[in-house]
Amino acid sequence: MIASGLSPSFADALGETAASFNKGERWALEAPSIRNATPTTFESWAQAFARSQNAA
Repeated sequence: MIASGLSPSFADALGETAASFNKGERWALEAPSIRNATPTTFESWAQAFARSQNAA
């Protein structure tokens, strides 16, 4: 990443972020709730989006 132009500190931050996701650590300040998340799954959104694109 550094050879491609990223700063060493940013490359390090990306590595730390990826490692934490792989360990299942949460970075959100709040747990998902009705106030801050949608009940729509990505799969159902993608299917509806694909149907709307086919109809256009």
